[in-house]
Amino acid sequence: MRTATWLLCCLAAVVLSAPAGVPAQSDHGPAALELHDRYLSAWNAQDAAAFAATLHYPHARQAPGAPGSTSWQDAEEYAAGMDFRPLIARGWVHSYWDARTVVQAGGNKVHVAARARRVDADGRTFQTVQTLYVITKHDGRWGVQARFSAGPPAAGRVADASRKAAVEAIEAYLDAVNRRDGQAFAASLHYPHYRVTIGGRVQPSAAPQAVSNTTFERLASTGWVRTESHNVNPVQVSADGVTVALELLRYNAAGERIARFDTLYFVTRQDGRWALKGRSSFAPR
Repeated sequence: MRTATWLLCCLAAVVLSAPAGVPAQSDHGPAALELHDRYLSAWNAQDAAAFAATLHYPHARQAPGAPGSTSWQDAEEYAAGMDFRPLIARGWVHSYWDARTVVQAGGNKVHVAARARRVDADGRTFQTVQTLYVITKHDGRWGVQARFSAGPPAAGRVADASRKAAVEAIEAYLDAVNRRDGQAFAASLHYPHYRVTIGGRVQPSAAPQAVSNTTFERLASTGWVRTESHNVNPVQVSADGVTVALELLRYNAAGERIARFDTLYFVTRQDGRWALKGRSSFAPR
């Protein structure tokens, strides 16, 4: 898909879905968590083929630094690239979920925020990892479609500064949309940037490209004049990455709300700048 078309889809998502942190269809939660447990079991078994089979493709993994951001087209490619030796060299023998929450759910997609601990042979934690899992259902099967890894948990002033910077980055993104400023919109993202669509598919953008006025005109033809954020909730916070769940509200010229939708933004600091690195949205309700 061309970048301009991808940005059109992104803008369309800005004006669609429901209350952040409140599952739209909570019955999907158990099935998604069961898959999530199989994902971790395959990881602990160091079974590359089984682990790759718990993912959906194209699969995207995002992290604050560019080296931790990549994507795969199929299970064979993913399994072939797995190598547990560097982690084992650090003493790893097992991982477990220390905390896990279904943040948002709806349609055939669930957002699961999890904190995993990596432990050594003596059961001591040597690393704590925060990741937001976008779990989707395709062809009757649940799988992890994308992972947004924020990094080790931050606390105190560091966490406060990260939360503030992430919220400001989201405000800049929405301000660009509301001003119909295509260049500012493109500048509000980090690249490569991955969005999981309402239908649960990954759409990538490798490089920035301004949105044309036609895109905003198409949005305006639906009655839209502005989008506002609501129930902004930073669910995972590190020094360089923040996962933010929120509700977006779409309004017309009369100030009437014409749509609302849940979305999740992964905001990271790269080269000293905070911007949106990845996102995933739900259908309106």
